[in-house]
Amino acid sequence: MAPAKFDDLSKTAKDVLSEDYAEKSVSFKAKSKTNLGVLSDSAVLTAAVDIKLGDKCATPAKLTWKLPKPMGVSGLAFDKLEMDKDGKMKLEASLDKALHGISDIKIECKSDLKSTDSPVLGVTYTGIANALCKAEFKATNPADYTAEASYAVGGGATLGVKSSKASPVDAGMQYVNGQLVCAVIAKDMCGSLAFHGYYNASSQMKLASNYNFGGKANGQFAAGLSYNICHGFSVKGKLSGVNGADLAVTTSVKSQLANGVSVIAGAQVPLEPSKAWTWGMQFNIE
Repeated sequence: MAPAKFDDLSKTAKDVLSEDYAEKSVSFKAKSKTNLGVLSDSAVLTAAVDIKLGDKCATPAKLTWKLPKPMGVSGLAFDKLEMDKDGKMKLEASLDKALHGISDIKIECKSDLKSTDSPVLGVTYTGIANALCKAEFKATNPADYTAEASYAVGGGATLGVKSSKASPVDAGMQYVNGQLVCAVIAKDMCGSLAFHGYYNASSQMKLASNYNFGGKANGQFAAGLSYNICHGFSVKGKLSGVNGADLAVTTSVKSQLANGVSVIAGAQVPLEPSKAWTWGMQFNIE
């Protein structure tokens, strides 16, 4: 099994501190399987509507299709075909062994379907045990690239490196010991460090924290938890700030109303009296 991608080395902590929070807007998200005939017989359509509080109306913010086998072609997938309210589009397509015939290689293409300078080509290779290698570059300018590799060295440790035009050398390490997951990510030529911690305290409770040292995010931190009170009902909370200032408490409640239907309600409460509270809700239908 291939190890985590570079950006996923800290995923466990990020999920607790970032996912399923609604604090500044009201949004609706509906996901459904559709039959597009010859185009795809197992497509998934996701429609999202974002309502900024105070606006008089809302328009569909984003429509996203996932076509796993377009035109019945095995090995070809449109992982994302997206259009937003401004008419901007995004396409992410992939080809695997069933189409190109090469084992352990996945070829990807991304484009905004507008500019000839936009296509990005990518290749992921998983043919080395316990390793993952990936590279992406602009088709019209190969010097604009992103390359990464991660390797599970054993003992619960995974090492990762990433290079791009903006930051030639980034490095990361993840360590897993039972219910504990720790990660350290160095970016900007080691000019900034991000520390992430995650602990699965029980089947109901998960704890997480992070801290940034150096760089633009210097001093930013967050610490929080998620607690599954009962089936279909959970709460989350976190304390965040920057160098001991701008402190805020963010809370979230998620309830499953029916099979495939859930609602998230939350608020952000600054600990400085001069700053206003914000709140939000998110409705999900699958």
